[in-house]
Amino acid sequence: MPKRFVFLFVSILALTAHMARADIYRSVDASGHVTFSNMPSPGAVRILVESPHPQSKTHQTNAAHSTTEANFPRINPSAQQKMDATRRKILQKELARQKDALAQAKKAYKAAASIRLGSEHNYQKYLDRVKPYKNAVKIDEQNVHAIEQELYKLRNTGYLAQ
Repeated sequence: MPKRFVFLFVSILALTAHMARADIYRSVDASGHVTFSNMPSPGAVRILVESPHPQSKTHQTNAAHSTTEANFPRINPSAQQKMDATRRKILQKELARQKDALAQAKKAYKAAASIRLGSEHNYQKYLDRVKPYKNAVKIDEQNVHAIEQELYKLRNTGYLAQ
């Protein structure tokens, strides 16, 4: 699930710069898994609205059939800057959420690892019990790292001021 989450998140972010209308919905299921979708679902929160310059259907059709640089759809720098700024805000909010989740996961792991239950005479039983906590920390660290990489790439596009 974590690799799928990161792939889904990165894919959605990559597509939002090229979509004429890009409503993205964020939802969290009962077990805390975050899902992003372009389709609204019960309890989902809309996080991205229309881009500043919608493209016409004719322009989209031409762009889909031709990938040469001369015919590649262009966007003016100010519109790109607005989209990048919106994307950056979304990434920063998600980074803050993931850092909070990481702190909570580390706290839970520390609490679980500091206690040795009486039924854990075998060290493997202890390792099996704390493994989910350790995995949760690892997943959250990977998510934080992936979001930080996306922010780094976005900062280095030349459109955003530091």
